[in-house]
Amino acid sequence: MEDITVFCEDEALLPRVKERFTARGVAARYVSRAEDADDSPVVAVMPHCREASAKAAESLLERGFGVVVIVRAEHYAAARARFGEAGGIVLKLPLDADLFVQAVGIAGGVGARLRRARDENETLKSKFDDLKLVDRAKCTLIQYLRMTESEAHRYIEKQAMNKRLPKREIALEILKTYES
Repeated sequence: MEDITVFCEDEALLPRVKERFTARGVAARYVSRAEDADDSPVVAVMPHCREASAKAAESLLERGFGVVVIVRAEHYAAARARFGEAGGIVLKLPLDADLFVQAVGIAGGVGARLRRARDENETLKSKFDDLKLVDRAKCTLIQYLRMTESEAHRYIEKQAMNKRLPKREIALEILKTYES
């Protein structure tokens, strides 16, 4: 089983959780705050499903972690409704060891996939912002220097090649010159 981070809603439960996980050979890092989680799958032990713990688990899911939420049977339906759509895996006590191992494996894969998707999304946003900036610079050249769109495009590309700078930097220079 891969390494996991264990977050416990009640620090008084932590020694018992450690003891049980250690007895089953689970390599874990135990944290008292969800913010201290690293990139490994997170197991949120929340038998009482308290609001503060639920918000912490939701925060982990939003940040792209693979999260396995463990709750008492009477809180299972509410927890499943709350965390299921966000990608959390909800298990009820008492735990089945094989199911737990499978859930942690799935959570690890889901977390890695979510992080890759988030990184790709950030890259695409950055490229889109660069394109918008270059388009603004082209419009500025068209407006102030009466270039055609293809001339403005060629001018920005040529400047980027000659100065060995990204088109974004050339666009910023143009906007600084004509829009200030």
